[in-house]
Amino acid sequence: MFPISLQTSKWNKIAHRMFFAISMNWRGKPLVSLEVIGNLVTGANTKTGLKIEAFINRNEYKLGEKVHDKDLRN
Repeated sequence: MFPISLQTSKWNKIAHRMFFAISMNWRGKPLVSLEVIGNLVTGANTKTGLKIEAFINRNEYKLGEKVHDKDLRN
């Protein structure tokens, strides 16, 4: 299956609203591909007007690679 990471901070109210809308939108639907997941996430909206956009990042990243402070600021 595909790794899915939906993390929310307990202080981030917008992330909690997003996670609720996403989970309600894909409830009971098989998550069979990244495209299906992306469409379900993007299709999640709230009654109050929160619209969620998503994209699939197919880049590969090395684990444990250090980023210097200067590069991070840029």
